[in-house]
Amino acid sequence: MVIRFFKERKFKTASIKKANGNIIYEETDVAKCWKTYLEQLYCEEDMTIDAEIEEENQSNTEEVNQSIMREEFDKALLELKNNKAPGVDEIPAELIKIVEKITKR
Repeated sequence: MVIRFFKERKFKTASIKKANGNIIYEETDVAKCWKTYLEQLYCEEDMTIDAEIEEENQSNTEEVNQSIMREEFDKALLELKNNKAPGVDEIPAELIKIVEKITKR
């Protein structure tokens, strides 16, 4: 009985109000209205995301172009964990620390 009850019910949008205030009832017109709305919605969102990405890239470029201060280097060196390769060069942290001590003298 439950299956028969829910199978017979169909939910659909009977009408929709367009941006200009007109109410439309035709199923194809309702679908077109939704399509237009969603295209505008996601087009604006994509433009906002693109602007945010561009702004982030600009600030990252400015940070990359700044000189590294000696204090920043020393702090990063102290934070390196032993028995780990910190980068793609796979040079162990211990070696970097030893070389830094030798060159400081």
